[in-house]
Formats: sequence, C-alpha cells, structure tokens
Amino acid sequence: MALKKRRELTPAELAQLSTMAGLGLNHEGMAALFGMSRTWFDHLLKKHDSMRLALATGIATSSVNLRQTAYQIAIGDPQALKPPNASMLRFLLQTREGFTIKAHVELTGANGGPVVTQDMTPAQRKDYLKKMRDFLDATEDEDGKTI
Repeated sequence: MALKKRRELTPAELAQLSTMAGLGLNHEGMAALFGMSRTWFDHLLKKHDSMRLALATGIATSSVNLRQTAYQIAIGDPQALKPPNASMLRFLLQTREGFTIKAHVELTGANGGPVVTQDMTPAQRKDYLKKMRDFLDATEDEDGKTI
C-alpha cells in the first residue's frame, strides 16, 4: 500500500489516535494506519498539541479503565457471586501501595548457637553422603515410604 500525501489528522482521526494510544499501539503502527511515514507522524506530533493531547488522553483513559478493572477483580462482586481475588489484591497492594512480602530466614546451630561447619576432603564428603543415603534407605519400607 502506497503512503498517502503528507497531511494533518482530522478530528475523527484524533479520536482514533486516542483509542490506539489507549490500546498500546506504538507510533510506527499508528503512522502506518494513518497512511503516513513514522517521520511525518513524529513531525506532526511535535508540531500539534492536539495530537499530544489525544495520545495522553488515550493512555490515561486506558490506565484508569485497567485500574478500575483490577480493583473490581481484587475486591470481588458479591452481587455477581464473584469472590475477591487474593492474587490481584496482593498485586495492587505491592504496586500501588508499596507493600512487600519479605521472607526472613534465620539459620542457627544447636541451642541457638552458631552453625558448626567442617572442612572435608572430597573423599570424606563422598563417604559422609554414602552414610546419609544408607541411613535414609534404612528408614524406608519396601514401598519407599518413610518409617
């Protein structure tokens, strides 16, 4: 398809531009759909406040709709018998409210003391692992279940 002559966008096309921006279409795709080069599209975008406003409005409207939908999924809808969605709620709390879920693991030795480590040669390590496997094998019945 040959590109049309260079031109500016009509009011109806500005509305389409807003919709395309809200759907996440990139500038190259928008330019192609309007039958113009990316270079001319970018030139018009720099030159016309109406185009920048249409892009910003489309993106903002889409963002509001997405947030509203995510919120409705998170809290559920008792009338439609849709329960709250814990995963969406957790996502919203983490991304919008800055909540974090931190795992805290503490490793201690016997009676809360330090962890005792021991250097082993490869032969000692192999012997130790064999003893551990033998011990585990001895604690299983013939079906492989732990006794």
